[in-house]
Amino acid sequence: MSSHRKLFLLILATMLFLASLPSAAGEIRPELFNARALALGGAVRAIPSTVMAARMNPAALSPIRGFYGGFSYEGQDRDVGGFDAVQVTLVDNATSNFAGAIQYTRSTSDYQLEDLGISIAGGKSNHFGATLRYIHGRDSNLDSWESALVGDLGFLAERHGGLKIAVTGHDLFADQLGFLSPRIALGLAYPIFPRWNLSTDFVRHTEESMSDGQDYHVGLEWTPSGSSFALRFGQMWEGLTDEDATSIGFGWKSEEGWVFGYAVQKVRQISGFDNLRHCFSVQAAM
Repeated sequence: MSSHRKLFLLILATMLFLASLPSAAGEIRPELFNARALALGGAVRAIPSTVMAARMNPAALSPIRGFYGGFSYEGQDRDVGGFDAVQVTLVDNATSNFAGAIQYTRSTSDYQLEDLGISIAGGKSNHFGATLRYIHGRDSNLDSWESALVGDLGFLAERHGGLKIAVTGHDLFADQLGFLSPRIALGLAYPIFPRWNLSTDFVRHTEESMSDGQDYHVGLEWTPSGSSFALRFGQMWEGLTDEDATSIGFGWKSEEGWVFGYAVQKVRQISGFDNLRHCFSVQAAM
């Protein structure tokens, strides 16, 4: 067994142990506003592609050159505590040695939230990125709005054998906004078989105790040889909601550079199908 595979399995076992600890209640995280991210259970910090990287891991904007635009819609029945969200992203990784992105997100749930972010990233085998975001939001039951500047940081390393390691920080410096939860995350991705890729993320909410503030995500992606389609499976455990959910989705890429994705996710703790989360995403090379 290669040293990279041993390292991956060791860290994966550690993350599984941490995810088995008790957890507490909270809210849906906005990182899942993309069909691939939802299909893989949120385990995409080490493998976010182009437009998704602006929110999941800004460092991952660096490796892929070109201009890209993307749109995502995600929704869940509001009667079961769900939400509606749209996200629009533009990425420029062609006009300079640095990659840049601008992203706008609007979501409505127990909170109304508008989020405008500007990202920059660079690097070679090791990539670094940062996002500055202006947040404007409120509790849906209140009239007053709150605003703040928050930040995201990202690191992505690509190693021999296909191992990818990511470290990210989300909603940093957001202490003054009660509807945001600062957190740090470790992400890993590794091709366990030809055409099969396994990814895992461990997320730690920094303002919560170790037993209360942790999420765990795992995803599996299969791309048949010679095919433009990808099939995705995911599982996530959210510590702040004390919920776990299973997801499935697919993606398709055209020869012209269009990328389409759809995903659906079901929360185990809510019976019936009214609680399904749906997400549709489209991306284009410009």
